[in-house]
This record gives sequence, C-alpha cells and structure tokens, in this order.
Amino acid sequence: MGLPEREEGDGKVVWIGSAHDQIVPFVEDYIVGVSSKIRDLVSGGDQQRDEKGRRMLIIDERLENKDGTQLTLEPLTRIAEWVRHHAAQEPPEPEKPLRSNDMHQVCDDPWDADFVDALTRQQLYELILNAQILGIKSLVALGCAKIAALIKGQPIEQIRQILAPNPQ
Repeated sequence: MGLPEREEGDGKVVWIGSAHDQIVPFVEDYIVGVSSKIRDLVSGGDQQRDEKGRRMLIIDERLENKDGTQLTLEPLTRIAEWVRHHAAQEPPEPEKPLRSNDMHQVCDDPWDADFVDALTRQQLYELILNAQILGIKSLVALGCAKIAALIKGQPIEQIRQILAPNPQ
C-alpha cells in the first residue's frame, strides 16, 4: 500500500494499526485535523523513522471501542481515502432532519455523497464503527445520515431489514 500523496519532505506519517497487525498510513496533519482520538494520541507518541527516513508514529492497540471492537483494514483504508480528500478540513455535518433521501442533496460536498453511496450497508456500518473508534465525528455523522436516508419514508418491515445486524 502506498503512502498518502503528501508524505514527502519532513511530513510525518501516522501509521494506524488495525486488527491482525495490518497498518494504514495517514499524513499526520490531515488525520489530526479530523480525528480527536488521533490528535490526543499523537501528542504523546514515540516517533520513529521509516526506511526513507520519514518521521512516523505507529498507533495500534490503544484504538478500540469499550466493547473491545478493533479497527479493521477495509474501513480504515476507506477512512484514509476520506481523510485525504478533506485534507485536515473537517466538513460540516449533514443537516438534521435530512432534506432528502438523495445524499447529493444532503451533503455539501458531492464527493462525500458519492463516497457513502458507493458503500454496501455492511461497509457503511463498518465505516461508522471505525470512524467512531477514531473519533471522526463528521464521518460518523455522514454515515448515520446515509442510514437515515435509507430508512426515510420506508415501511417498518423495510426499516427492520435495513437495520438488521448482518445486512445482505
């Protein structure tokens, strides 16, 4: 997996570990700009250098929910994509109540609408969980807005299927 685009020079890379010792790189100032958890951890972390001499910080086992749920690779990779797009600028949360079921009308940034619309429900649930672990409130709000858009105006049986713990 390649490093984020802006890692050259002396930019510090934060490597965030997922379950099973898989790590995903983030440019520090990007992830610190949107993640309260990483912002807190970066200030006290031990710095290391990678094979190219770039400063880096590895954050791993401290990142899990109170129930022991840990970060997983696929949603962590998607979060890295979202963080790179927003480049440390935390976007506004979607308006509540939702204006529409169409995420392009809900999101200020069309990229965000395309991003969540491309996810399966399972991917969406995992993204929300991982964003919650990382303390990225605006991404959690975006994911929850997508779920709200899915259930808005649906009959109760359809809502039950959408909110099922293991969606198909």
